[in-house]
Amino acid sequence: MSRRVLAFETHRTGYEIDQIADSAITVRELKNFLEDYPDDMLVIFKNNHGYTYGNFDLDTWADGVTTYKERYDEEYNETEFVKE
Repeated sequence: MSRRVLAFETHRTGYEIDQIADSAITVRELKNFLEDYPDDMLVIFKNNHGYTYGNFDLDTWADGVTTYKERYDEEYNETEFVKE
């Protein structure tokens, strides 16, 4: 039996979170999207049109997940994201 892989084409679209926040998907949208795929399907990142690949690694995630909170900076009159 061959393994099936779900490859997400990824690319850099900004250098700051606020540059990409309006086009990012929510956790709910990601869950809904993944419902159509089998639970045992591998999930990877496909970078640079398949030149390099990456993966989700739950062991690394334990230390590598950072959550951010959106806040309005009145001094600079702009929205920014700060670590929670």
